[in-house]
Amino acid sequence: MEKWICTVCDYVYDPELGDKDSGIPPGTNFEDLPEDWACPLCGARKSDFVRLSDVTEESTKIDEKKTDQNLLVWSDEYSINIKEMDEQHKKLVSIINKHNIAVNSKKENEILENTLKGLFEYIEIHFDKEQKLMMQHGFPDYEAHKEKHDYINQEVYDLYMKYKKGDESTAFMVGSLMKDWLFNHICKEDKKYSKYLNSKGVT
Repeated sequence: MEKWICTVCDYVYDPELGDKDSGIPPGTNFEDLPEDWACPLCGARKSDFVRLSDVTEESTKIDEKKTDQNLLVWSDEYSINIKEMDEQHKKLVSIINKHNIAVNSKKENEILENTLKGLFEYIEIHFDKEQKLMMQHGFPDYEAHKEKHDYINQEVYDLYMKYKKGDESTAFMVGSLMKDWLFNHICKEDKKYSKYLNSKGVT
């Protein structure tokens, strides 16, 4: 049974495990997944997956001279000490790095629409899970945090509209938004709710 990898966020679909959250039982081959099935981490379409065996070292190799200074490496600095949320935040880091690689290769406009759509899908899944977690444990500043989520969602929508109108500054602004999301929202705002949830035994 072959494993398949998401080209947007690097999630690997393992047929031996299936996708419990989407109702896909263990033993389901990738080819047998419903056509409307989506990546459980970033929401990418089934067509955005490729066979893991086809992803060779050569095809995924990064030109370090061009990109090393712009790539982010996950560290404890970004961790909010809640495993599920950290795993999802790592996907944002992956999206940022893919965007930076495209910028350095002068191919950002070729992937910009997919980047924005990937962000929409990521937001829908991630914010929903994060907000449910806060509500479940009675985080007192839930409404204020949700407002920040709504703001990011609107920012991504506005950038998508700029892209559709042909605004050439969109690629730069998308990169800036994602980095601000990581360094300010996750490293500051998310750590406020995670500290509260950690005190409730959530890790």
